[in-house]
Amino acid sequence: MIEMLDRANDLIERVGKLDDAVANLQAFRGFVEELDRRCPIRHGPHVEPIRTVRAACLRSAIALVVAILDSKGSDRTSLGQIIKLLADAALEEFFLGKRGQRGRDSSMRGKLAKLRDRYASVIDSDRFKCVAQLRHDQIGHLLIRDEDTPASEHIDVFWLADEAERLVLIVHAGLGMLQPDFVKVRRETDANARMFWDTYLAAISA
Repeated sequence: MIEMLDRANDLIERVGKLDDAVANLQAFRGFVEELDRRCPIRHGPHVEPIRTVRAACLRSAIALVVAILDSKGSDRTSLGQIIKLLADAALEEFFLGKRGQRGRDSSMRGKLAKLRDRYASVIDSDRFKCVAQLRHDQIGHLLIRDEDTPASEHIDVFWLADEAERLVLIVHAGLGMLQPDFVKVRRETDANARMFWDTYLAAISA
């Protein structure tokens, strides 16, 4: 029982770190999307610094979304690793037994089945493969390749970010956990992005 409890606590810790990762992903995404809404921006020498900030946020979003969805490495906090841990039926049943009171076990079991199916469809998608390859070649390792890395639009990154959010929400529901914090701070994250660009663009226009 103690060993099972330790494994359950390890899983809960990983899920909690995913919550933080999604919140950070939302922040980087917010900076890019808010700037995109304001384009085109014409401020002479300030154009390149703005592009640099946008590129840095986009690269960070790419790295985070791939890390959140990844399945490699047993020491990683990722949806892929969480699903691998839940492949142990005894661990899943432990959560269903502890948190599935009042008839919630059937709903939780359904959520975990949905998690597996949806995750499989996301990582098998061309969008994930393209973004993951981009992260691997040009962000994670800066590889020299005989062929160019397939192009990826940032809309692919944001689609994956949406899927990551949905999957983390499903994980919380499937394990009988409270709603993740990133849901509560989303408006604040978007407001921070607006405030940043309002302040910066007003300053360079003055």
